[in-house]
Amino acid sequence: NRIPESGGDNSVFDIFELTGAARKGSGRRLVKGPDPSSPAFRIEDANLIPPVPDKKFQDLVDAVRAEKGFLLLASLRQMKKTRGTLLAVERKDHSGQVFSVVSNGKAGTLDLSLTVQGKQHVVSVEEALLATGQWKSITLFVQEDRAQLYIDCEKMENAELDVPIQSIFTRDLASIARLRIAKGGVNDNFQGVLQNVRFVFGTTPEDILRNKGCSSSTSVFVTLDNNVV
Repeated sequence: NRIPESGGDNSVFDIFELTGAARKGSGRRLVKGPDPSSPAFRIEDANLIPPVPDKKFQDLVDAVRAEKGFLLLASLRQMKKTRGTLLAVERKDHSGQVFSVVSNGKAGTLDLSLTVQGKQHVVSVEEALLATGQWKSITLFVQEDRAQLYIDCEKMENAELDVPIQSIFTRDLASIARLRIAKGGVNDNFQGVLQNVRFVFGTTPEDILRNKGCSSSTSVFVTLDNNVV
C-alpha cells in the first residue's frame, strides 16, 4: 500500500528527491523518521537547499492545472510554537512569494498564502496544532477554491480560498518562480524535521488515508458528516 516513488508518470512528486536533497548536502542533516524506508531531514538552513528544477516544477504545475488541485503529503516534527514554511513558490526576481503553506505554531493554524494581482490572501485552517515537537502526518487536499486538511487521521475544518488554485498555478509560473522546501519569508524557515514531502495526483484523500491505516476513522467521518448516529 505504499505510495510509489517519483517516476515518469507525474503522479507523485517527491520534493526532497526532485531538489536533489534526498542525499547529504548543505542546509539539512539526515536523521531517522517514522518511515524507515525513506530519508528524513533536520532542516538546518533552508536557504541552502536548492529549489525544484524548472522542468520538474513545470511538470508539477501542469499536473495541478490538469486536476485543478493537488494532494500534499508530509510528515513533520516541528519545534514547539514556531512558525515554519513547509513549501513556498517564490518569484525568481526576489519580489515575494506567489504561494506558500505555513505551519503557524504561534497561532495553531495551517496557513495557505496566495498572491493575486499583487495582493496577498491568507486562508487559515484553525486548530492545526502541528508545532508540538511530536511527529505529525498531514494530508492537504486542495481542489479549485477549497482546502481540506487531515492531521494524522483527523479531519479538520475545511477552508475556502479566495481564488481557484489553478489561477495561482498559471501556465507560465515555472518561468517566473521556483518551488522551495522549508524556505519562507523573514524568520519563517521551517525549524524541525521533514519526511516524505510529496505532491500526489490521480488519487483521493480517502485512498491516501486508507493507506495510512485510517479506514476506521474515515468511515466515522462519513457517518458524522451525514448526521447518522
